[in-house]
Amino acid sequence: MAVEGLFLILFALGVAFVSATRTVASGIRRREAMALSYFNAVLKSTSFPPYDPWFAGGYINYYYFGYVVSGLWVKLLGLIPSFAYNLIVPTLFALVGVGVFSLGYNLVQADAAPPDGRPPVPARRTLTSQASPPSCWSRFSGTSDRFV
Repeated sequence: MAVEGLFLILFALGVAFVSATRTVASGIRRREAMALSYFNAVLKSTSFPPYDPWFAGGYINYYYFGYVVSGLWVKLLGLIPSFAYNLIVPTLFALVGVGVFSLGYNLVQADAAPPDGRPPVPARRTLTSQASPPSCWSRFSGTSDRFV
């Protein structure tokens, strides 16, 4: 239950962060505009590799599989790509945070194992409190440039 709660908290923070810092439609940040154009190219392409929106007659050479995985859900749910992109960013933010929390939780649990081979029985609260800082650090250290 703690992991689901952490996901919801991180997702809510990601949505608040995305809505406060930018909108893709306004084109404030060029990096997001380029990512959205690649995302649209993957969604509109009839064959792969998808066309390159920045190079007429060219193709996106590599690094488009993440757009394909995200685009699958967008196509299945019938979402508008710009709206979906603004939901994909916080979803990935939350998924990575939960993954790092899980890694920290399991490393702390493995460290708490008794030396005689018995299974560890540490308190769940202790594990959660020790595994939460790496998750928070990993999520906010890479995005701190947007606060400046």
